[in-house]
Amino acid sequence: MAHKTKIQKLRQRQRIETWYPRASDLVLPDVPANERAEVRKILGWLGKFPVHAGTCWQTAQTVASFTQDRRVKYVEGASWNVKQIGAGKYLPLFQHDGECSSDVCACKPLPHAWSLVNGHVVDLLAEFYSWRFGSEYLYLHEPLKVYSAEDLLRVGGVPGNFSLLQKVWMEEHLDRDPENMAAICQHVFKEASESLIREAAVLKSQRKRI
Repeated sequence: MAHKTKIQKLRQRQRIETWYPRASDLVLPDVPANERAEVRKILGWLGKFPVHAGTCWQTAQTVASFTQDRRVKYVEGASWNVKQIGAGKYLPLFQHDGECSSDVCACKPLPHAWSLVNGHVVDLLAEFYSWRFGSEYLYLHEPLKVYSAEDLLRVGGVPGNFSLLQKVWMEEHLDRDPENMAAICQHVFKEASESLIREAAVLKSQRKRI
């Protein structure tokens, strides 16, 4: 049987909706090179754990709960897909010529969840997309709330793929209307999203002065 070319393998990956990464598969772009071995050791149990596209809340909650290591935490906040324009300098990857009228668009920060391992961001969904599409997707992350495994045990987590912060907001405001879900999620994470927008604006201003 003829061996598959790199392009054929990439095309095949793009159709995959579920990934079973090993710790050695992780690129860990937000972890310093000299600390990646320790992070991979902490996540050494990975291999049979499924990472499904579009399930950041469920994935990150499960990682924090199953790892059984206090150095692993669950984080909710906002993330933004960006491109690097220099050392420590980024711009949004997806931009429009004019103003974007959509509340939910990749040109803006989006509510997201990830793991904090030994103090460093580990984003399995971002890793999945990088592996799936053959490029290193870069994300800025802005945390809004960090949960330990004990916190998750106390609150019981959320069945399915759902934000803990959004669940609390909806319970406090007695709003469980499915049609309001997207708007509520954007509202809950507005502070983190705006923080990333301010950060990008500063970086863009610095770039213009260079």
